[in-house]
Amino acid sequence: MLRIVGYVFLLVSVAQASTPLYKAKFSRANGKFTAVRGSAVLDTAVVHDGNVSLRVERSALTQDAAVLLAPVSLKLGETYELSGWVCTENLEVRDTDRSPIASGAALTMASMPFDIHSASVAGTRPWTHVTLKFVASHSTDAVLLTAGNGGAFSGKAWFEGIQINELPDGDGWPVADAVKTFGPAYRYPAAGWIYLHIEGAPYERGYQHGYLMAKEIPEYFERCAALLGDKDHWKDYRTTANALFLRGFDQEILEEMRGIAEGASDAGAKWQDRRIDLIDVVVANVTVEMGELSSAVATTATGLEGLDLDKPPYANGKQDTVLNHCSAFAATGPATKDGRMVIGHVTWWPLTLAEQTNVMLDIKPTQGHRVLMQSYPGGIESGTDWYQNDAGIVLTETTIEQTPFNLQGTPVAFRARTAIQYGGNIDDVVKYLGTRNNGLYTNEWLIGDAKTNEIAMLDLGTDHTRLWRSSKNE
Repeated sequence: MLRIVGYVFLLVSVAQASTPLYKAKFSRANGKFTAVRGSAVLDTAVVHDGNVSLRVERSALTQDAAVLLAPVSLKLGETYELSGWVCTENLEVRDTDRSPIASGAALTMASMPFDIHSASVAGTRPWTHVTLKFVASHSTDAVLLTAGNGGAFSGKAWFEGIQINELPDGDGWPVADAVKTFGPAYRYPAAGWIYLHIEGAPYERGYQHGYLMAKEIPEYFERCAALLGDKDHWKDYRTTANALFLRGFDQEILEEMRGIAEGASDAGAKWQDRRIDLIDVVVANVTVEMGELSSAVATTATGLEGLDLDKPPYANGKQDTVLNHCSAFAATGPATKDGRMVIGHVTWWPLTLAEQTNVMLDIKPTQGHRVLMQSYPGGIESGTDWYQNDAGIVLTETTIEQTPFNLQGTPVAFRARTAIQYGGNIDDVVKYLGTRNNGLYTNEWLIGDAKTNEIAMLDLGTDHTRLWRSSKNE
């Protein structure tokens, strides 16, 4: 499930508490530990502030290391800061699966998923202070020391001074120095995310976006180029976007995208040694759809359908293909504890783009609903398809097999953005998503309405659709 900003924050500050709730000294009883994976031994030769450290290495039977400390009691819903000291020697991580997720030496809690942890330390580093701020979701939890988590590692890591502090109420983030403003717009970092607020008329809010994200937008273009092929063919991608997608956006969104381009350029951003323009921004916003063109046209009618052109019996059969797709769920009524809707989404996407889909984009337009979505630098849409609005609508999706391309249709980037900005209920969202569908990036859309706790599922193909609604017990 997508973890919205507010769940976990990584901070460099040290928690201010008179007495730590938990403090591990490995030479004492409260320093009890268990090597879940790898090996962990006390090391009297490497000390920090005069205290014995815990040396962590991989073992012959494991590729990574995880060391569990003693259980600690927490108050559900309270905010805590986990902190400690880490040093490393020739620590290098290696990914072992499709996605690069392996991390260096880090702190986390046993209850947390693999991607929630403190800053990780690698290479050969002296004692480094790391922290992790979190909200307790379990009444009993335990500190987990990791190295190479999610992959494999070589080298050594030492840990010392591990403690948990309860944070007082009002320990707020962001602090003033972390916020960058531009007119009514602002941005600030939080736990690896960038929270970006923009508002106003289309061009104005786009300009705010571009100006505040001027550094990151060319970086995201690099990623788009890498996903589509390489940046030497950017001119070809511009031609495709211009010919097939540009005119599928309405005036409002085109003005916003032009504002993004000009705001970034006026702030000093350049792409391929020139100012960024509207077409560059369009390419970024339709990169996913451009990546689906090949599979879409393969299923688009040519006029030969129905002819007796079956392969001879000695020809090879259809080969299986592997599809990358996201996954999502929605539940309500008797399926949830309190009867209210619950919606979640898991992004399955190459990290080429996903690493920079870390923008929590808050749009307050002059018309339509205020929108919050996971997005990327220069985005007018989500890309990872997580949308919410101030009418209580939540929109996400599960990708399904690609259907034919409709040349007269409009991009899903435009239809999804319009649906969340102007949709006040499930019927509105279904209408906006289905109007002039170009068929690319075929999805099974999940929609929720917090006002009524109704959920719906829309199978949206190019020519065929089906809608299920909880209100009809479907």
